[in-house]
Amino acid sequence: MGSLRWAEFAAAAPELFIGTDPGEWLTGPQVVGLMEQAGEDPAEVTVSIVDVAVHVEGDGVAWASGRGLFRAADGRERPVRLSVVLVREAGRWRVVHVHASVGLPDSDLLA
Repeated sequence: MGSLRWAEFAAAAPELFIGTDPGEWLTGPQVVGLMEQAGEDPAEVTVSIVDVAVHVEGDGVAWASGRGLFRAADGRERPVRLSVVLVREAGRWRVVHVHASVGLPDSDLLA
């Protein structure tokens, strides 16, 4: 698909963003500061979605799931899994929920 800067990704300001960190249960504007809290410049972190499936129900709700990469300016990368829920309001799609996670082997789940 494509890449965008974290600042652009976060600008959608979903009503709820659930991330990998135990404390990442964020709402609206809190999402924008997430990369700064991680010590990264949000203008220099990119989000690349490389595999996505989108499903639309009627004309008002859609959800997407996919795989991608978070990439820092220095080249560090982290694979990520994403799911997104959108609602259509006044003819425009609005992101209301994002869940991003880093895969963990089943053997590590309760280790």
